[in-house]
Amino acid sequence: MVNVFKDSCNDLTDKLVGQYGLTKVDSLIWIYLNLYMYKNIDKKVCCDKFEFIYFLNNSRNFSGYLSVFESIDDEYYKNIHETILRKLSFNFKDYIHCNISLKDMEEVYESFLQEEIKNKTGSYYTPIPIVKFITKKSIIEYLKSQLNEINIPIESFLDNKNLSIHIEDVMNVISTLEQIKIIDIACGGGVFLREAVGQIYNMLTICYDYLGIPYEREDLISSILSNNIFGIDIQRASVDICKLLLLMGTSLEVELNITTGNALYLNSEVKYDIVLGNPPYIGEKGNRAIFESIRNEEFGIKYYEKGMDYFYFFIYKAAEILKDKGVLGYITTNYFVTADSGKKLREFMKDNFQFTWLINFDEINIFQNAKGQHNLIYIANKSKLQKQVKLFSLKDENFKLNNFDTYLKDTIERKDNREYKVLNNRELYTNRGHILIQCDNELGLLNKIEDNSNFLLRELCNVNQGIVSGADKDSKTGKGIFVLTREELEELNLLKDKYIKFIKPFYKNSQIKKYLTIEKDDLFILYIDDDSLSTEEEYPHLIAHLSKYKTILLKRREVQKGTRKWYALQWPRNINIFEEEKIVSPQRSLDNSFAYSMEPLYASADVYYITKKTSDVSLIYILGILNSSLMYYYLFNRGKRKGKYLELYATPLKELPIVYTKDKNKISLLENYVKELLNSNIDSTSKENMESNIDNLVFELYKTTSIDRKEILSFKKPK
Repeated sequence: MVNVFKDSCNDLTDKLVGQYGLTKVDSLIWIYLNLYMYKNIDKKVCCDKFEFIYFLNNSRNFSGYLSVFESIDDEYYKNIHETILRKLSFNFKDYIHCNISLKDMEEVYESFLQEEIKNKTGSYYTPIPIVKFITKKSIIEYLKSQLNEINIPIESFLDNKNLSIHIEDVMNVISTLEQIKIIDIACGGGVFLREAVGQIYNMLTICYDYLGIPYEREDLISSILSNNIFGIDIQRASVDICKLLLLMGTSLEVELNITTGNALYLNSEVKYDIVLGNPPYIGEKGNRAIFESIRNEEFGIKYYEKGMDYFYFFIYKAAEILKDKGVLGYITTNYFVTADSGKKLREFMKDNFQFTWLINFDEINIFQNAKGQHNLIYIANKSKLQKQVKLFSLKDENFKLNNFDTYLKDTIERKDNREYKVLNNRELYTNRGHILIQCDNELGLLNKIEDNSNFLLRELCNVNQGIVSGADKDSKTGKGIFVLTREELEELNLLKDKYIKFIKPFYKNSQIKKYLTIEKDDLFILYIDDDSLSTEEEYPHLIAHLSKYKTILLKRREVQKGTRKWYALQWPRNINIFEEEKIVSPQRSLDNSFAYSMEPLYASADVYYITKKTSDVSLIYILGILNSSLMYYYLFNRGKRKGKYLELYATPLKELPIVYTKDKNKISLLENYVKELLNSNIDSTSKENMESNIDNLVFELYKTTSIDRKEILSFKKPK
């Protein structure tokens, strides 16, 4: 039936777009306004144009559409009655569950919006089980924070009417609910706000029934809509859809507190009890204009952090508009818990919020239109009073969203639990300032690894990013500019003696494996810095080649700034890191893959180079530690990740805890094991034995127990 409804809406909106030049979204709003009228006038006859225009002219919420829709002819009012109103079954009494439901209507709207602008806004439709969980738990947490002086099981009472509770306590719950102010500052079609109406209504009626207080459904819903629910969205159409779907639940057209605007400019003097929702996820890369508009404002100057996601601003704004003891309930991506660009945000949250729920979905996909995204639910009190947090890290590949509540309850009850634990908030923050979102009983072990180390990697080694050429190849033709094949070099006459010094072996990050690199003699880089050429005329073949792409090369930022010559690599780095002894790692990897090389090895910025700071540091010894099972365990749980992929960027690498023992015998022993693995001819059995020897020696260096070792090795097994 939902597909029939969507198809009918599509057909009718296409006609309206074609004849009147309306947008698809405005055409859909016209359909929904007719549905709203049809529901309210409670008759099975066609609403004609006269009635519709009269309704718009007198509407508290939708009079602005009068000029948009007044040109639509009577025939379309007959059409909608025949194809949608009379043909399909609607039930708007329940805010969530009905035949063609409000959820269905919002999903149809979202699909229309997706076609027009959604991909630019970073917004995703939130599944109902997630909405229900965040909304209900946020309200419960708020009630607990306000009524902590009365000793009643609030959640149990509101789930079970049969509990015996003191009358005065129930009256306090009623008073708090009747005065609560809930806002979604990126409300979209209003799914969180509709759920909030339903939750407040259900909680109040449980209390009213318990005390024998009479109430009228319509009056109660209208009161909740007028006094308890607030929303703002930057898209006018979303605000109007939000209003329409909220009003579908009542026959009274009350004036709603839903407005169009940029929530980041909200007056911070106006305070709310709960901020909930699913704010937009927009990375700074490729969206500079969006960030620039807020960065230049006082709010942006205060909170901007290089490389941040746009939703960070919505956390800061929530903190500004929440009352003390207020509650934040969001679902966002989870990258901020370890990202370099999230350091400022994490410090802010540590100082201003106490988490009560953290649910890490890890590899479980929540949003159908955002594959590969890793999401996190968090509910937190604006408070400095230490609280306990329920931390979930969901790993079951068979997890189903429609069983969300049951799954969480079952997870809590399980013994030997790798998906749930209870912590104090201060335990959530690691020594590196990251937020812990894994539950593999690893907290004490990770701290032990850090405590038993005597160096950070940055104290022993330099960590550098690879080359940024600014123009590896021509994106239009696919031909190499700085990165070329042997065949291209031959065609350009660049393999002659005087040019050979510029030709360097170029590696892709996929060639970096544990201990060794895969050698491929098929790619090379023209390694040219500002000092490479005494004159351009001295190297005619080289300049002739680069001149073909001079327009591209001149557009590079450093060239435009005058700090780099047009023919040079944008960031050539220090040539010594490529030529001398080094450890290399790919920027992203499923495993802790670190390779050793004494040979020239040049690569792009997606490869990191580890070189020793002093001559007495053994890179081979450090290589063994970096490739160990213990270090994988540490990187996975306390490093930077994107799903199951380790992100081996400069900051997490520099902060790795290293035991650099004074025992020269142990250094020599580990070096010998590693040297065996640096032999490319080693057989698989010997390789496994050497890796096991390395693991055991590293376990000894970090003073782990047999239980610790079992935990690490079981974790390291392929998942």
